[in-house]
Amino acid sequence: MQALSKETTGERNVSTEALLKEIQEQIEDRKGEQLVILDMRDLSTVTDFFVLTTGNSAPHLRALAEQTEINLKKAGHPVYRKAGDNRSDWYVLDYVDVVVHIMSAESREFYDLETLWSDAPVIYRGED
Repeated sequence: MQALSKETTGERNVSTEALLKEIQEQIEDRKGEQLVILDMRDLSTVTDFFVLTTGNSAPHLRALAEQTEINLKKAGHPVYRKAGDNRSDWYVLDYVDVVVHIMSAESREFYDLETLWSDAPVIYRGED
């Protein structure tokens, strides 16, 4: 898989670049599926990037969310807000410039954020 770089993402602040790379690594290390990163800068005033990934079971979703949050905090990127719990099929980790959506396949298909935000350039798509 291609790692994020300035060539694929354009100019942005170094902290956001480091955060996106760390999120990508965390999700790929934990076998998150269908990883996609959308550039929201021209479409939203709420965040700069959406990260979307799919987990294959409730424990997998929880592990993706919890371990991503723990490891990003250790790397100096504490979560600003989060949503989702043991009953959830959609976890959201808000890092202000980057919002991570960790969803079940059913929720991802139903809410279809990629189509909803189809004007957003895809700056990274995993190989699975």
